Amino acid sequence: MLFKPLFEGEGEGEEEEEEVEEEEEEEEEEEEEEEEEDCREINCVSEDQVKITVNCLETKYLTYLYVSNNYWNQKEQEKGGGGGEEEAKVKEEEEKEEKEEEGEEEKQKWKKRKRKEEEEEKEEEEEEEEEKQKWKERKKRKRKKRKRKRRRKSKSGRRRGQGRRT
Repeated sequence: MLFKPLFEGEGEGEEEEEEVEEEEEEEEEEEEEEEEEDCREINCVSEDQVKITVNCLETKYLTYLYVSNNYWNQKEQEKGGGGGEEEAKVKEEEEKEEKEEEGEEEKQKWKKRKRKEEEEEKEEEEEEEEEKQKWKERKKRKRKKRKRKRRRKSKSGRRRGQGRRT
């Protein structure tokens, strides 16, 4: 006791303060017990709720958030299938369109490559045909030349009786 009571009646206030402190301690203990009971209730959650046992207050808040989210998600699903699903569908459609565009671009590139290859093959074939024709023409010329020589030989031999001219 730090202060001495000036009057005789003031000493009784200390006893009252002690009683008040004891009551407050009892109330705190009761509150802690209630919180523990609440935690036990929260830990016994249904299928859709998550068991979180980090801290009692945190568990209360987090389970509340989770349950409320489930509630609103169910409401949205009942109304029109939920907004999240629609967004997912839109994303899937966009991805499909992108894939189709990429596929079309690849097809066009492939077609261009194929056209180039076909053109190159045609050019090669034309060159080969030209070479064949040149070769055939040479052959023809050589045959004609041989025929002329034979004729000369035979003609010259008939006229004068000689085989060849010198």
